[in-house]
Amino acid sequence: VNTYLELWNKEQWEAEKVASQEQAWQIIESLERH
Repeated sequence: VNTYLELWNKEQWEAEKVASQEQAWQIIESLERH
């Protein structure tokens, strides 16, 4: 059970990391347009 929980947390962390990188990229692109 513990291993499963750690694996789920890692996948959740990876998903959040990717989402924050995409959000940061959108902010950079919008700043470059202006």
